[in-house]
Amino acid sequence: MKRILAAGFGLALAMGPALAKDLVPPVPVAGLPIPLPFDPLNLNGTGNKSLSIDQMIDKVRAWVTADAAADLTMAIKLAGVAVPPDTMTVACFQPILTFVNQIATLPTADQMPKLHLAVDIEIGTDLIVAFQPNSPLMTGCAALANFQKLTLLNMVTGITTGAATLAALK
Repeated sequence: MKRILAAGFGLALAMGPALAKDLVPPVPVAGLPIPLPFDPLNLNGTGNKSLSIDQMIDKVRAWVTADAAADLTMAIKLAGVAVPPDTMTVACFQPILTFVNQIATLPTADQMPKLHLAVDIEIGTDLIVAFQPNSPLMTGCAALANFQKLTLLNMVTGITTGAATLAALK
């Protein structure tokens, strides 16, 4: 065990300088004694300034009004006409549609008052409440999420078992 740890530590020391050349140098921030390893005003990684809260809300609203409600409505309709009716997806998609419709009613950035701290707190609180473990959104999607997880797990197990069986047969 000691040899493995020593080898790992030696490898880390040997490769450290090679890996460090790809790191971004720390960015000094006024008022902080230690420079941060990132620029807190540029967290989106594109080199452009990060979006403001208003811009992010506008982007989400644009997605919601463009496609989300129509997509969810059609999925709910298709699940209802399936034989037998797909109650698991409807139980998930209906609270998501309600949430999407809530987002569509948010005021746009130009409709907001200049200082909109209380509005931002309300929007943040609504988001937090919507994603609580006992919220309709979470409880409605729990069965579907578990079903998808088990389906994926069974698929991966089948692929792995099949590959191992083929390897054993050769």
